[in-house]
Amino acid sequence: MILICDNNLNIFCTAQTRVFERWLEIWFFVELIIPRLKISSLTVCKQHFNAAMHSTINVHLTIFLAMIQFLGICFAMSLPVLLLPEQILCQSPQRSTNTFKTAYNNALSAKNLRAMKTALDSIIAYDGDDADARRQRLVLSWELGEWTHLDEDYTALIMRDSSNGEAWERRGVVRWYGGKVQSACEDMRHASRYSQRFQHFTQTLCDSVFSTSAVIRTTSRTASRITMSALDSAILQEINLMRSNPKNYIPIAEEEFIHNAPILAPREGMMVLRELVQTLINSPNLTPLQTALPLRLAAFDHAEDLAAHTQYGHRGTDGSLPHTRLERYTFYRKMLGENIGYGIKSARTLVVGLLLDDGVQGRGHRGNLLNPRNRSIGIATAEHPMYPCVCVQMFEEALYPHP
Repeated sequence: MILICDNNLNIFCTAQTRVFERWLEIWFFVELIIPRLKISSLTVCKQHFNAAMHSTINVHLTIFLAMIQFLGICFAMSLPVLLLPEQILCQSPQRSTNTFKTAYNNALSAKNLRAMKTALDSIIAYDGDDADARRQRLVLSWELGEWTHLDEDYTALIMRDSSNGEAWERRGVVRWYGGKVQSACEDMRHASRYSQRFQHFTQTLCDSVFSTSAVIRTTSRTASRITMSALDSAILQEINLMRSNPKNYIPIAEEEFIHNAPILAPREGMMVLRELVQTLINSPNLTPLQTALPLRLAAFDHAEDLAAHTQYGHRGTDGSLPHTRLERYTFYRKMLGENIGYGIKSARTLVVGLLLDDGVQGRGHRGNLLNPRNRSIGIATAEHPMYPCVCVQMFEEALYPHP
């Protein structure tokens, strides 16, 4: 293939290759490549033809077999030429990589994230050792919510530099999101040699014992952090029901208000319901929210903290705020919002109460529930000393891998 694209044969590397030129390429393959492999197609044909000339029996059969063998060799040698695109055939790997890098730069100028990732996929296909391309693809994978290559790219970076603690911990986090508990904890333990950033993650989530056989045994407390309760799942279902068609949710909210008005709107009463109805009328249909493990864990930590210390509000007893709690479990985040609701153990009552947002300036809770840019959610509930339950909801624009 390289011989065809030699400088002396550039005539065959035009964009519009005709059929006649293709057969000339086949001829050059047969005459230039085969002799280097010590297999001459002409010699093979001559041998068969000589045998045919000196034989008085089955002359026509011998000629037929010789031609079949000759055509078979020609077809086998020409197959790459016929199948490969002209631009790939007439470029060296370096030139092809440069072509894709140019495509990447053009997509970057146009801010076309999908085209950027496609170009990076092609660059890595040509050169799997291009660490810069892998790092850039990791960033775009998170941005686009495509997880296909995450594990592969982090593994490639680890193979390139085994002391890359960041790659170890990030692969561990991704594997945990994907439900690979044992390999995740092993990665996090290995990463702790180089970085203590996710020490909280390792201690609280792995919360495990490495026996002599290196088998990890997770505790029931760890399982409760990961698994949503029935009430948590019902709240998620109610939120997505409302987001799927806000206008159709109006009668549901009105009925709930009628039954629980003293609990839902003790300050503003009917006025806040009218305001909510108008908001729902003007709201478009929204995409459902996906559960995300890091959001769930951060919400779980704060719900437990509020319940254990009879606290209220978004600041934890350790001084933490929503973004600092989330950073314990992830290295990637965008815009973050947090809702906290107190009340009876009813998913619908909790959701309608946050939508009404009675007495809250700016209606921030309602804004989080109806924000079209939010794509992920984490929900956790706990029994509160002053109320039947406290519900913490964390919203994110970013998507996260899930099992």
